[in-house]
Amino acid sequence: MLVPNDPAARNYGTNPYVGYDTAGQKPFLYDGSLPDGIEPMERVIAIETKPGHYEAWSLPLLRQRGAIESGDIILKWEAGQASALDKASIAGGRDIGNVVVQRQQDGRLSDIPYDATFAFAFHAFRPKSPIHKGARVIPEN
Repeated sequence: MLVPNDPAARNYGTNPYVGYDTAGQKPFLYDGSLPDGIEPMERVIAIETKPGHYEAWSLPLLRQRGAIESGDIILKWEAGQASALDKASIAGGRDIGNVVVQRQQDGRLSDIPYDATFAFAFHAFRPKSPIHKGARVIPEN
């Protein structure tokens, strides 16, 4: 790793991609297909719900509801995390919140892995997997 000798040359805490995650934009340097019915830059929480089966929930939906239960999986949202891609100063980014995803097993909750990504990225890697945006599921082709 190269480290500049001049500490002032280190732009820690700054974002070279100001506004990258603003809804309505097309993803930078991406030319693949986009998901239907959801903004490509909308954040989603992607989970392997069963072995080999993936689903995603839009972050605005989770934020609106606070918690979502799907089978034995529980997704929870709470305020407190700034977007690293919103403003020039990461600390000044809008609050996108924190997410916890757990599975109910034998009467206990266990944390499970998930991916917080953009709708276009989830669609690129899992084009046939559903994205839950609201009261209905957006089926992918």
